[in-house]
Amino acid sequence: MRGNGLESNRQHTITTSLLPYQKATWKYSLQCLERGYHRIGPVRLRTGDIFGFSSAETRYLQFDDLLVFPTVLDVSRLLFPPEHPLGEIRGSNPIYFDTNRVVGQRDYQSQDPMKHIDWKATARAGTLQTKVFEPVVSLNMLIVMNGSTRDHSWQGSNRRLFERCVTVAASVAGLADQSGYTYSVISNAVASFTGKWINVPMGGHRPASFP
Repeated sequence: MRGNGLESNRQHTITTSLLPYQKATWKYSLQCLERGYHRIGPVRLRTGDIFGFSSAETRYLQFDDLLVFPTVLDVSRLLFPPEHPLGEIRGSNPIYFDTNRVVGQRDYQSQDPMKHIDWKATARAGTLQTKVFEPVVSLNMLIVMNGSTRDHSWQGSNRRLFERCVTVAASVAGLADQSGYTYSVISNAVASFTGKWINVPMGGHRPASFP
């Protein structure tokens, strides 16, 4: 079993005795105690007679991946400064308007922005007319995770503080997903299985894969 970049390789050995035409099957239940990307494999098989006169060995270079997700906490009751960075939102599905999709016009009202006035329709009607846009439901959230836990890179990493940071970022992503938001994740931390900085584009999110 090969762990993530901060762990050394671990070797798991199984020894058994078989009679002719017998076979053995091993099944394991894994209890995932730490998040991260883990690689299982390759496998080396060695066989021989009971007296050790002859032996044979083969290797299977294929491996399987095991991705353990971070702990996700309920942050819906916590207050973050500011509590509502995009303003007060009522209801779970806030309504916005796509200014590229005009569905009609109506009489101008004092709270309408001047840039939404349809001057051609105003000339025809003789009174100010405002464009009516198609309503859409959308709220984008950018989650930025700072993976630096020391003032200088040569000081190493505070693993405990880093894990707390990952838990917070994953919990916020979970809350955004439950609320129906479109979100993305970027970080200066490097994912162990790609060797690249984390960069999940807006709308392309899947269960967050952290280093």
